[in-house]
Amino acid sequence: MAVTILITGATGLIGFRILLVALEAGHNVRYTVRSEKKAQIVASNPAVLRLAPGDHTFDDVFQAYTMGKMVELHNSDNFTKTPKPHFTISHVVPGYVFGRNDLALDTAMMQTENSSNNFLMMGILGGELPFPIHGCFAHVDDVAQTHMRVTLEEGAAGKDFGIATKVDYTSIFDHVEKAFPKAVEAGVFKRGTIPTLPMEYDSSDAETLLDGKLKSFESAVVDVAGQYLEKLGKEKA
Repeated sequence: MAVTILITGATGLIGFRILLVALEAGHNVRYTVRSEKKAQIVASNPAVLRLAPGDHTFDDVFQAYTMGKMVELHNSDNFTKTPKPHFTISHVVPGYVFGRNDLALDTAMMQTENSSNNFLMMGILGGELPFPIHGCFAHVDDVAQTHMRVTLEEGAAGKDFGIATKVDYTSIFDHVEKAFPKAVEAGVFKRGTIPTLPMEYDSSDAETLLDGKLKSFESAVVDVAGQYLEKLGKEKA
């Protein structure tokens, strides 16, 4: 019978062999490491990939991402009903999240390592996205505040909150032109193409939680474009 085994030294000579033997026997393995880098060394090893390819392989990254979210929602709901833990679980389900990202430390990171803001950057730097994205967004500040209130306010315990505002991405560059006309004239910003997939989203519960105030799409675009000007060392104008 397959069991789940925890290995604490899987990055070493002996521990890694134990890992392979366990996988060859059909067991599930969890291992502890001291850094993400070491975790990737183990997980990406060809021997591990051959023995533990996963239950299913997705050809489309967005399909895999979406299915992962759906499975997590299902499993966590079941977890709260069956073991009945002493704590509650709430989900905050946003649309595409845009806004200032202080993890992006330079202009290169703002374009390539900026999470969903990468789409906005394409829209203000002349890029062309070859596929549409859902026409609903949430400002990162609102998403953060929603998480905090869901965590701290007793009335929100155990509830799920959707947070998004309907948006048409053709308006991205209009907001940039309005806020930073000098930068547009200087060629810093160029109109890009971000196709919109229209959809409806009910965020009434989140709006109530945040006292009926959700930040606008324009504010998110201006925040991101303004941060880009900061990283360039240019005037916000």
